[in-house]
Amino acid sequence: LLIKVNRQVDEARFTGLGAIVGTKAGNIWTIRIPATEVQSFTELHGIEYFELAPTVRMQMDSARYYANVDSAAKGIGIPMPLTGKGVVIGVLDGGFDFTNPAFYDTTYSTLRISRAWVQDIPGTPPTGYTYGAEFRDSFALLQKQYDMDNFGSHGNACAAIAAGSGLGSKSASAGRGVAFESELVFVTVPTTYLDWREMNMATIIDGINYVFSYAASQGKPAVINGSMGSVLGARDGGSLFAQACDNLSGPGRIIAFGAGNNRADNCHIGKTFSATDTILRTLVPINEVDSGEHRNYIDVWGDSLHTFCLRFGRYKNGVVLDSSVVYCLDNATKQFFLVGSDNDTCFITLTTKSEDYNTRPHATIDIFSTSEDTLAVSVYATVGAVHMWQEYFDESWVTYWGEFVGNGTWATAGDGDLTIGEMGCVKSAITVGASVSKAYWRNLQNQNMWAPPNTQPGKLASYSSKGPTFDNRIKPDIIAPGGMIAAAQSSFDASHFPGGAYAPLIVSRYTSPHNGRDYYHAVGQGTSYAAPVVSGVVALMLQVNPQLTPDIIKSILSRTATKDNFTTSTPDASLWGAGKL
Repeated sequence: LLIKVNRQVDEARFTGLGAIVGTKAGNIWTIRIPATEVQSFTELHGIEYFELAPTVRMQMDSARYYANVDSAAKGIGIPMPLTGKGVVIGVLDGGFDFTNPAFYDTTYSTLRISRAWVQDIPGTPPTGYTYGAEFRDSFALLQKQYDMDNFGSHGNACAAIAAGSGLGSKSASAGRGVAFESELVFVTVPTTYLDWREMNMATIIDGINYVFSYAASQGKPAVINGSMGSVLGARDGGSLFAQACDNLSGPGRIIAFGAGNNRADNCHIGKTFSATDTILRTLVPINEVDSGEHRNYIDVWGDSLHTFCLRFGRYKNGVVLDSSVVYCLDNATKQFFLVGSDNDTCFITLTTKSEDYNTRPHATIDIFSTSEDTLAVSVYATVGAVHMWQEYFDESWVTYWGEFVGNGTWATAGDGDLTIGEMGCVKSAITVGASVSKAYWRNLQNQNMWAPPNTQPGKLASYSSKGPTFDNRIKPDIIAPGGMIAAAQSSFDASHFPGGAYAPLIVSRYTSPHNGRDYYHAVGQGTSYAAPVVSGVVALMLQVNPQLTPDIIKSILSRTATKDNFTTSTPDASLWGAGKL
């Protein structure tokens, strides 16, 4: 759980219920409690609010050029070369290969990973925590080899972009990460879908605290990269997760998050209502997901201290069938069903709150359908704005972004507005969108490849999520090169082997003289790849001044941002933030 406490809190009473407190980020704490004691826990004095924890997802040459990293590493025009030395980079993700040459120094003699916390496996947890396994030295890390089975290479690639040594790439110097002499701390974050739906993310807060605490113990500044997220949440910077991030950030403690990759998905729709314009109607296809079932999930938020109502129906061939009653917000959960034109059934679980933690009205719509009809959704209000987002994921952790569809008459289509998720809307975080840095590559099979539609270097990537936040703050903060970027992959990830699912993306193979393993570099793209470019640059800043604050760093990024023909001299801040890194 994430909880918000006040001065009346008595931690001893938590212990009596078998609860264990983890991170204390000001008045926002993470806590683990037996499920049988949750009701008793909520009745204790001193707890203002609590949230069940939510889920997130999980060649450098061009990126280095566009970010001017080579000039910084050579000390051109500055007092000293900047390589990230003396700075800790924490990566919260999954799919780490602890043996990877990218995480050694440039002479391949010293492993630069100082700590790793794999939160979802048994073992000895870090001091102060009761879950996961911590690995505290090179011997333990190399013996473990990698974090978790079947976890891909996402975290490995992000860490290599921020801080990789370049070993194993086509060119060791051109393939280096931004801050290639920095110290590394990895946290493998478990992905449970209920965490994301409830926007709890307590394990991520614990991971952030773990990295910052380690850096402080070494007398070093730290920047944390989080290239994960979800489109769910109020995105107004007021969640307990957002408040905890703000409380943990500060001088020499910086967090960077990817903006997300959902601008092209039409997974958002919104409307500002008035007394004469009171209805928003849209259509929602219920797509087949990994389990073979037809499911979807819709998150609905309104303006503070206002309200809205919802109605549902089945849509086929221009006709709405079997409409529900109108449901207004009553702080309850309702389960009902609709019958489609094929006589199959759509089951809906509707949960509503007239005022959530941020005084905003909130509804969630969990959909399971055996009918192939489209779902019609109507929103009713007389004042204020209402926004809806679609995203479905389950225990299989395959994510599906649905889209809101129009019909040319009464149904309105979705768009890519306000698609930066809850993590990217944290006030103190540096939120990073993506531009195209490289469109073509030659793979290991000597094939020339390209990645439409993002084929024009310098252009904003078509997927890069769009702001602003729900409370109208500028996000993203900055745009950085996001693809195609070649980065080190996990040598335990078969999908990045020749013959694997991502074989066409592989650009180099390196056989290690240390252990005889083959290590591959492969190209990829996304704000997941743009964020670690900025995290690496922040590490260079912290090398110069370890006491820089999030606001000062954002100001520097804003004042030095590049404006060009793509951004124009006055960039649309909802797309470009301040401009390009």
